[in-house]
Amino acid sequence: MPDRSLRRVINALSPLTGLLGEDGDVVVVDANGIPSDIPDLLSHLTFLTIDEVRQFVEADSRNATLVPWGWDDSSRQLAGCPEFSGSIPTHDAVLTVNSRRFSAEFDIGHEVESTGLFDGHFGRLCHDDSQVQGVLRQLAVQEIHRWVMKPACSAAGRNRVLGQSTSLNTNQRGWLHMQLKRDGYIYLEPWLPAIRECGIQLRIPPTSGDVADIELIGLTEMITERSGRYRGSIVTHCVDPFWRPAIEHAMLVGRQAAELGYFGPLGIDTMQVELPSGQRVLRLCNDINGRLTMGRLALRLSREFGNDRAGVWLHSAVTDRSEESRSAGKTPAIQRPEIVEAVRVSPERIGGLPSVIDSWLYVTNGPDEARNLVESVRQHVRIQNG
Repeated sequence: MPDRSLRRVINALSPLTGLLGEDGDVVVVDANGIPSDIPDLLSHLTFLTIDEVRQFVEADSRNATLVPWGWDDSSRQLAGCPEFSGSIPTHDAVLTVNSRRFSAEFDIGHEVESTGLFDGHFGRLCHDDSQVQGVLRQLAVQEIHRWVMKPACSAAGRNRVLGQSTSLNTNQRGWLHMQLKRDGYIYLEPWLPAIRECGIQLRIPPTSGDVADIELIGLTEMITERSGRYRGSIVTHCVDPFWRPAIEHAMLVGRQAAELGYFGPLGIDTMQVELPSGQRVLRLCNDINGRLTMGRLALRLSREFGNDRAGVWLHSAVTDRSEESRSAGKTPAIQRPEIVEAVRVSPERIGGLPSVIDSWLYVTNGPDEARNLVESVRQHVRIQNG
C-alpha cells in the first residue's frame, strides 16, 4: 500500500483523468479522494467511489463502458462485473508490453551507429552480477559514469537505482539480487543529460486480424526535473518535425504490441540526449506504457485554445511555492508576459483537505513562447535542466 503522502498525491491527480470524459461520465476516485471546489474543466463530470459507481450503474439499468488508467487486477475485477461492457486485453499481453524485456528491443537511437553504446541500443538486459559489472565497465570505457538500473516492470520512475561507480555498494547489490530473484533480469542503461523529452500517444483498437489500425492520437513534449520526475507537458496543435523519426518508430512498437494481443492506449516516451562527446542524439524509445499517461490527458487540453496557440500544463506541489503565492487563492501560481490565459485544471480540495497538487494550463501565443515560459518558471517549481 502507498504511504499516506503518496496516497494524497494519487488522490490529487486522480480527478484529472476526467479530462478524457464527456458530459455525464463518472470518474472513479478513492473514498478519501472526493474532490471539491472543482474547476470548470471538470464540472461536467461526477466523481464517485467504486461502490457508488456500481450502485449508479445498477440504478441506471444499462451497461457502462470502463476506461481504466491501466489493466491492473482491480480494473480487471471491476470490468468483469456484469454492469460493464467492453473488451479486455489478456493479462499476459499487458504484462509483456509493459516489461523492460519488450521495451529493450526498441530502445535504439536515430542514426547513432557512430556513438558506440551497445550496438546502437541504449541499455542492456542483465541476468546476473557478472553481466551488470561488464556493462558498468563498458560504460566507463565510453566515459559514461552515471547509470540507472530498472526492474522488469515499473511505472513513473519508481523502484529504480541510480549510481556512478563501476562497482555496486551493499544497498545496490541487495536491490539487484532481489530483482533477479523475482524476475530474472534488470535493465541497465546510461544516465545521460536529457535535452528534450516527448510522449507519443497511440491507440490500438481491438482486432481479430494480424495487423491493427494503429491510431496516432498526438504527442506532447514533457517537462521534467533533473531526476526525471514528470512535472508537466507542452501542448500544441502542430507536430515538430524533429520528432518524426520517433513517431515512425512508435508506430512499429504499436504494431508489435498489437501482434502480441495488446489493445488500448499505448504511450511511447522518446528523448534527445547528450553523449559525453557533446553529440546530441535522438533516443527513439526509452519507455513504453501500456496504459493511459499524463501526456494523453494533456492532449485533451488543446481544446482550450486555438490552432495558433500553445499551452503549458504545469503541476507543482503546494510546498514548491512561496507563502505569498500559496495564499493567493485562485490567482495563478505564476505571472509571466508569455501567458495570455491561465486555466485551473485541478480541484482545490481533495477529501475535504487542500489539494497537495496545483495543476494549471498556461496558454501562450505559440510553441516558442511556451518553451520560453517553461525555461522561465524552472526555478519557480524547482525544475532544473539535465
